[in-house]
Amino acid sequence: MLTYVDIDDDGREMRRCVHCDGVVDAKLRWVTADELEADGYYFGAPPAKGGGCGGGGCGSCSTGRR
Repeated sequence: MLTYVDIDDDGREMRRCVHCDGVVDAKLRWVTADELEADGYYFGAPPAKGGGCGGGGCGSCSTGRR
């Protein structure tokens, strides 16, 4: 699951899922770009039409990948 940093109402940092904005309390694991691409994320020029989240291979929460 890919996360981003957000600030809660009390000014504390928290992590949220980039796909569903849900709070993530799990221990973080740093990965390389190659590892993210293996999970379906893509780095570089935009892929041809027909790919991405709608194609089911983006590594989002709904796929159950972490």
